Amino acid sequence: MPDISDILVDSPTTPINSLVGVGQPPYLTDIKTAIMDAEKVETTPSTPLPSPANFQAIDLTNNAPNSTPGDKFAGVTTGITAQDINPTPDNLFVLALTPGTFIATNTGNDILVAAGGRNILDATSGHDTFIGGSGQDTFLADIRASSATDTLVNFKSGDDLAVVGLTRADFSYAVTDTPSGMHIDTVGKTSDSIVLPGYTFNDLTGATPRLKIGFDKTPDGLSFLYIHAN
Repeated sequence: MPDISDILVDSPTTPINSLVGVGQPPYLTDIKTAIMDAEKVETTPSTPLPSPANFQAIDLTNNAPNSTPGDKFAGVTTGITAQDINPTPDNLFVLALTPGTFIATNTGNDILVAAGGRNILDATSGHDTFIGGSGQDTFLADIRASSATDTLVNFKSGDDLAVVGLTRADFSYAVTDTPSGMHIDTVGKTSDSIVLPGYTFNDLTGATPRLKIGFDKTPDGLSFLYIHAN
């Protein structure tokens, strides 16, 4: 089980690095904006959208289907127009029916599916599966309160995962290649097991790496581990 500490990308230590868009690659700007959007839109009142439906969902705990137009996106990420916030701890399947969506679930074991365009999928904690669409996707997990397992399907060039609550100082990380894909496991106060089907450890260390992994924080001080697909 190789340790990945030698290939982690350390963010610049200058204070301005935490500012969105200042002294950082574009993908880090996108990740930080996505995290801050999640913090905002999941805690503020929303404006319902008219029909037709932009989301289809099934509460897997109660076997209850539902479809909804969702609400007007209240964040600032360009290209997203609709949001669907699900505070229930039940296990959910949520499918975007249209491009450009924000989906958030809670602590259940959830499946989140993007369509095309720009998307942010936030599954918080639990045993979650993210299925990317044809556009640029940012997947978010939050393990500040409890641990998570995140499986990233169709994680392609331009996509990102951010796990809020992880810092390099507090956790250790290791990688295992398995038949289901590359596993990145964390050990610490809380943990996250990240599964990347179609990737291997060589995708982090080869002559032309397909993945980049590192740490950073948002302007308001939220530390996160990120994985970026080159």
